[in-house]
Amino acid sequence: MKIDLGYWWPFAQTAWGWTVATVGGLAALYYGPRKMFETFDWYMDRFFDHKVLAFLESHITIANYVAPNALRPQWATMKSVPEIAKAIGFSEKRVLGCLRRLKRKKEVVPIPPDLWKVNIPPHTSI
Repeated sequence: MKIDLGYWWPFAQTAWGWTVATVGGLAALYYGPRKMFETFDWYMDRFFDHKVLAFLESHITIANYVAPNALRPQWATMKSVPEIAKAIGFSEKRVLGCLRRLKRKKEVVPIPPDLWKVNIPPHTSI
């Protein structure tokens, strides 16, 4: 049984039609997975990761004094995975996934054995 693609897609009857379809298919295979992973990372950040980061950023302490170079020292409090999970209402597995993604973006720092803190510059201006 021979299938006539011209009935469904008249463009496929010419060599240029097949060339354009092949180039389009190859471009979709080349660019598609990257865009898919970028979209996945965006959704994870939008719905989950920002809550973990906001919780860790809320535990940044800024000193009450100003250093001689007109900067205020600041530091982050370390938190464990169970503390983070309990505070924001996520499971520990989900929090670990969020922390791994945030670590890839260099927004959090792991402190062995099981503590995490937000990655902040050592000083902030007044």
